[in-house]
Amino acid sequence: MRLPLTVMLFAACTALAACSSSAEPSQEQAAQADPQSSAVTNESIPTGRLPDDVQPLAYSLDFTMDPDKAAFTGHEEIQVKLTEPRDTIWLHGVDIDVQKAKLVLADGQSLDINYKQVNDDGVVKLSLPKTVSPQKVSLVFDFKNEYSPGLLGAYKVKENGDNYIFTQFEAIAARRAFPSFDEPGVKTPFTYSFTVPKSDKVVANTPVTNKTNAGNGMVKWEFESTRPLPTYLVAWAVGPLDIVKGPVIPPNEVRDHPVPVYGVTIKGKGNLIHYAIEHADEIIEAEEKYYGIGYPFSKIALIAVPDFAAGAMENPGAVTFRGRLLLFDPDNAPTWQKRAYWSVTAHELGHMWTGDLVTVPWWNDIWLNEAFATWQEQKVMKTLHPDWQPKMDILQTRQYAMRADSLVSARAIRQPIKDTGDIKTAFDGITYLKGAAVISMFENFVGPEKFQQGMHDYLKQNAYGSANLSDFLSAISKAAGQDVGSAFKTFLNQPGLPLVEMTLKMKDGKPTMHLVQSRYLPLGSAGDTEGKHWDIPVCVRYPADGQATQQCYMLSEHSADVALKGDDLPEWFMPNAMGNGYYQWSLGHTGYQQLTQSLDQLTPVGQMSLAGSIEAAFHAGKIDTAEAMQALAPLAHSKHEEVAEEPMDLIGFAHEWLTDGKAKNGVEAYARKLYSGYDVAGDFEKGGAPEDPNRSAFESHVASFLAHTGQDQKVREAATAGGLSVLGMSDGGKADFNAMAPDFIPVALRVAVREKGEPVFDKLNKLFNEAPNPFVRSATLEAMASVTEPKLAEQIRNMALNPEAIKRNEIATVLFNQFSQPETRDASWQWTKKHYDKLVSRLPGNFGGRLPRVAAMFCSEDKAAEIKAFFQGTLKEHPGSERTLTQALESAHLCAAQRKAQSDSAEKFFSQF
Repeated sequence: MRLPLTVMLFAACTALAACSSSAEPSQEQAAQADPQSSAVTNESIPTGRLPDDVQPLAYSLDFTMDPDKAAFTGHEEIQVKLTEPRDTIWLHGVDIDVQKAKLVLADGQSLDINYKQVNDDGVVKLSLPKTVSPQKVSLVFDFKNEYSPGLLGAYKVKENGDNYIFTQFEAIAARRAFPSFDEPGVKTPFTYSFTVPKSDKVVANTPVTNKTNAGNGMVKWEFESTRPLPTYLVAWAVGPLDIVKGPVIPPNEVRDHPVPVYGVTIKGKGNLIHYAIEHADEIIEAEEKYYGIGYPFSKIALIAVPDFAAGAMENPGAVTFRGRLLLFDPDNAPTWQKRAYWSVTAHELGHMWTGDLVTVPWWNDIWLNEAFATWQEQKVMKTLHPDWQPKMDILQTRQYAMRADSLVSARAIRQPIKDTGDIKTAFDGITYLKGAAVISMFENFVGPEKFQQGMHDYLKQNAYGSANLSDFLSAISKAAGQDVGSAFKTFLNQPGLPLVEMTLKMKDGKPTMHLVQSRYLPLGSAGDTEGKHWDIPVCVRYPADGQATQQCYMLSEHSADVALKGDDLPEWFMPNAMGNGYYQWSLGHTGYQQLTQSLDQLTPVGQMSLAGSIEAAFHAGKIDTAEAMQALAPLAHSKHEEVAEEPMDLIGFAHEWLTDGKAKNGVEAYARKLYSGYDVAGDFEKGGAPEDPNRSAFESHVASFLAHTGQDQKVREAATAGGLSVLGMSDGGKADFNAMAPDFIPVALRVAVREKGEPVFDKLNKLFNEAPNPFVRSATLEAMASVTEPKLAEQIRNMALNPEAIKRNEIATVLFNQFSQPETRDASWQWTKKHYDKLVSRLPGNFGGRLPRVAAMFCSEDKAAEIKAFFQGTLKEHPGSERTLTQALESAHLCAAQRKAQSDSAEKFFSQF
């Protein structure tokens, strides 16, 4: 599953502002699974994994669904093997009206059983009329069920007057749709059919095998049985869908069957999905080539869902996406939209191997799904689009993970799962981004070819089943010819970000690198820098014998001296040179000066790593504002666009939190001065933007920075004029989203609505409701959400409460923008408190539990205390929200500490401009 971009950014922005093998049961297994082997009527309700002496073998599901009705019906049969005597069976179901429940024994005898949901987590107790001996049995249910009110389970979406049904079952939402053993390690075949109105179509995990007239205007659709799947990967879509045929991927050396590709949209949008389906084969073939294993399923359907909580979901044969990731005209789409299609689709299709072919037994190992899909996504991007510099994007997203990991309250990649709250909070940047970074680090350590062989073996050995950490580490260690597990676990089973302090010295007449490891902690942290230890593969780059050389060392002790090549101390020295290490590093201010003076000697990755180290040193209080800006400033002129953007974050932080009055004006002047070499005002004219997509995306970021942080009047005037032209307000004509390069439209609309106010807001709202494609809809919403005028800000926030105005999955866009802006932050908090119940009822899925993140958008101890007091009373309503609140409060405390420590140096430095 891919998290929504807005939520990932929200988590990233708020980041500052399990330990056993299969031979040893994990802590949560020992404490909570506790399988019962006796038929005892009063056994306790399972709070973790269900007893393992009840083993599902196959599901048969027959649904009757009409999207125009409020509920659906189902007939279900689950084949089950009992390995111990039983008079009680536990499974899952949330608010399902089970009208008949039976147990059919192996001899055909049918027993009526009592079905009862016993807690809010959806645990169901089946009480049998007698003790049943070990045998194969069938559980049979007839039920009626309302569609889920949020964007989890089987839910309804109304679009352009038509109703549709879509599903989202990860992590534990299949139990909202049908009675089930709703755990990731329980994999069985599913056979299902759907009886729907004849005007509707059905898409599911597998191909259709038969369609028959069911009478009363209904048609029965029957589908091929699936490969073994966990419940969370079952998926379907029902409604007046556009189903667009794409290419058929031919058989190859690792796959003996063709794979047809389809695009699925709501009615009338099929013309926008052609780009998506026409490139899916490139991604599949790249992933097949890497793993040496053919695509494991029978078809690929890419489904564009108009209202969807996650970014995308890896259901085999029926992959679901937010619409804007699939629906666009490639000739008129912004760079980010095309890149997002490639990266997210590579992520979801990567799951076909890590997650779908091989699934984790329990949620503590969900990183084996999500971290590997993220890692594979990055690998595919480097293979298919090296021109997009994907390694630079990897390093940027890695910084987000590092900021989250610097919190004392950070969770481990692999953490015990104690309850459903732990499941819900396991899908975060630590799992996805830190997990992928650690995988990359050890791939580089053992060697890419050996790691690739280990991955092939791991997947082959566990195909269509489940595998855990021990299985993975065993395969990699065997392929590598050495134990990888011990070092790997130091990053998996404990939270925290390593810091490696490096100094150069002469020792025994040889240039020597002195290494000291500790935990990186920001200024104001209550953590212990000596409390953690890692085995860290450290690689450095420096000149020796007239050429740049790379040298690696496994730092497994607290400190070490490592001899370097050559006879003298090198002129420059670059830690983490290739960007593969997951650790923060420090050279001290003198070392930073040497590197910034030798930028032309550093790779783009090295320059990006340098920027991250400087910012980390600043936030840890090791260098002040002047030192940080002097070290970062040369990067603004790097010929590598991603590097040139790096100083913007710290300048923006100083502008918002560290300065007032004259110094704040100085920040704006400094921003304009530092980026004065980029003439971006002309980019807002038709044909004025660079044709190169990398350059166009970069200059749009510069334009946004100068317009907002730099308050550059020339840029603001050009942006406003361009925005009015796009909206058709400059000449009284029609809106024209081809009036400028698409990368610049969001910036232009944001500036125009702030400059011109209500008339522009009203026009944006009109176009938002009439949007012909997801890009226009998202650009107009982003602009409306960025307003600061109190009346308009209140209006856009209130729109988020109105289901006729804004979709559930668009609410986060409004909240993120309003809380991000100093002009609207306090008012947004007061509004949130006032409308809390209504807001939570509208938020998709489990997003209500994420609301406490707003605490991290403030930089005040007093405000943090106020927010804590408010949310304390809501935590029980949202499992997992306690961890979210704790991390958000810590972020607010750290920001306040940095503000107190760095404000004087910021005022002094920026007042001179």
